[in-house]
Amino acid sequence: MKNLQYYINELKKIHTKKCLVITDNQLEKPHPIILWANKEMEKLTGYTLEELKANSPRVLQGPDTDRKTLDRLRATLERGAIFEGGIVNYRKNGTKFYKAWRIAPIKDDDGKVLYYFAVHKETTPEECQKALQKIAKLQNDVLARLGSRHQVTLKTELPRISGPP
Repeated sequence: MKNLQYYINELKKIHTKKCLVITDNQLEKPHPIILWANKEMEKLTGYTLEELKANSPRVLQGPDTDRKTLDRLRATLERGAIFEGGIVNYRKNGTKFYKAWRIAPIKDDDGKVLYYFAVHKETTPEECQKALQKIAKLQNDVLARLGSRHQVTLKTELPRISGPP
């Protein structure tokens, strides 16, 4: 079984303008904790890696973050499935942004979720579907590189995303 450092080392080799994040597998409080994020995540959010580490991704949520999307996220991850969607988040300075994001579980040989691997991209609600298709391709390529047993195929029809930017 590969350890966290293996995944981090492999992700550091990937050159992309998209945000890459690994969290632990904890869905109950204190909720998933960020274990690693790339420089793009720092640029997008204004938080340093040290500030992100040991925090839940909830640090990015605010008043316009859609609760229904978060509930769908939770239900999807509880099933061990891949989540994708769009949502309003907030930078460290309080400004909001809209992102497309996709989260895939990294599982061991027995199917137990070890970590969650997320790819984020700032976008608009109107461009979210296109962004999700690009994110899915990148994430599938990365999962294949990592030797994950949870590689998936691209969806032909992505869920409709709605909500304020």
